[in-house]
Amino acid sequence: METTTERNTATFTHLSALTQYFIPFGNYIFPILIWSSKKDKSEFVDYNGKQVLNFQLSLLLYSLVLIMIAVPIFLITFLKNIPFEALINDHDIVLRNFSFEVTSEY
Repeated sequence: METTTERNTATFTHLSALTQYFIPFGNYIFPILIWSSKKDKSEFVDYNGKQVLNFQLSLLLYSLVLIMIAVPIFLITFLKNIPFEALINDHDIVLRNFSFEVTSEY
């Protein structure tokens, strides 16, 4: 049975992930600090600390993968109207037929 102190520590470990909105990388720093200070004393705090860090690291990994997919798609979409020879020969770049409208082929 978990004590109130253990439950409060686990709760603060989860809530400390919200510090990312105030302090850069606070969602990693503060959960690690709380978890590492109490992990040997309580199995409950150890489990919850691992869960918090696993979730935060998973979000980081998923975000990096999505960025790696989105940036090339954005660049290809945006630069598709620029001739390749203009980039190589350092000519003035003129965007022709550029529009933000969505075209459909129905």
